Amino acid sequence: MKKLFYFILLATLIVACSQAPKFTLVGNIEGLPDGTIYLKQRWFGGCNH
Repeated sequence: MKKLFYFILLATLIVACSQAPKFTLVGNIEGLPDGTIYLKQRWFGGCNH
């Protein structure tokens, strides 16, 4: 049972870390000379408005 738990945990981590971003933005962002930014969706009060 313990080996099954560790296997599922390892498989979950591998899948979570191997997924590529879904969206790519191309352009210049003022104040960011070079690098990567991450977008985060915010939920207020349980609604996505």
